[in-house]
Amino acid sequence: MLTPQEADALMVIMRTLKSQGKSIIFITHKLKEVLEIADVITVMRLGQVVGTTTPAETNEAALATMMVGRDVNLVVEKPPANPGEVVLDVTNLFVQDDRGLTAVKGVSFEVRAGEILAFAGSKETGRPNSSRRSPGCDARLRVRCY
Repeated sequence: MLTPQEADALMVIMRTLKSQGKSIIFITHKLKEVLEIADVITVMRLGQVVGTTTPAETNEAALATMMVGRDVNLVVEKPPANPGEVVLDVTNLFVQDDRGLTAVKGVSFEVRAGEILAFAGSKETGRPNSSRRSPGCDARLRVRCY
């Protein structure tokens, strides 16, 4: 997965290649990027072509519908969160990876009842190890829960 800066750099590279007369086959599920860069968009589902269009003739919702075969709501409406009491309080968490290098440095967070806490990152920032470093997932990590 590319960071926004990396995605921007990729767009610049593809535009440069296009200006040099090069052809590009860009395979992605990122609809905004497809609409930004493509001249022609072909959508496949289950190994079959289900449609071909251009950015001027379509939008994200229409592409998503072609991709999954039904209407897709791209905007999720949800009520405001109403979290309960703190059920997990982690302060100044440090975790070392298998090489002894710091993978998590001084992270603090709280989780409240009825709340979902998500961590996101890229491979370079330790994401592949993050689930193993969660409380209860790695015997080398000692966490006290109250």
